[in-house]
Amino acid sequence: MIEVNSLKRKLQTDITNKLNYYQQAIASINTRLSIMKMDEKQHIENVAMIKNAIKEKQNYYTKLRRDLTDDLRKLQLNDSLIFDLISDIKFKYRAHRTVNCSKYLGSYQQVTFPSPHACIYYNNAELIANVPTKYQQQVTTIFDKHVPNLWDTMLQLNGYFASNYNKQVFDSYLQKDLVIATNNLAIKRTLNAEKKTL
Repeated sequence: MIEVNSLKRKLQTDITNKLNYYQQAIASINTRLSIMKMDEKQHIENVAMIKNAIKEKQNYYTKLRRDLTDDLRKLQLNDSLIFDLISDIKFKYRAHRTVNCSKYLGSYQQVTFPSPHACIYYNNAELIANVPTKYQQQVTTIFDKHVPNLWDTMLQLNGYFASNYNKQVFDSYLQKDLVIATNNLAIKRTLNAEKKTL
């Protein structure tokens, strides 16, 4: 029985490895086919469109930071403290299978917006500790207003690399789309050059 189970596990591992290899090969062929279906002009337009989307999103991110700065300035905090507060915002991500996230992850406070399949936190306590006591509640309210938009925009631009998972957490984000589109354009140009040579 032990030998049969051992053989079964070995065969299953072999089948799984072969399946993964074939799936990767199929994905590679499908990618190449989709590249070939588009002409070079369409690839160039796609790259330009993504670059434009990145520029717009970067401008929006800059506006969000400026709005946060303006709201903090209204409290008459000094510029150096405001700069440090905004620059030191850090996020933590935790995958979850339940509907509800806990309010805190260590000293990090939950970002107050719903995020499917994930709990997002930021270092509120660490930031607030640097603020004079009489302004702390107001600064927390300002962060609660702006931090969700900062997270969302950052996510759309660059995704999020979770060091505790040692991986890029989200599959789709603009910088990745640009890399893929640029690579596809290069492949298309190579294919066109090979075609002319033939």
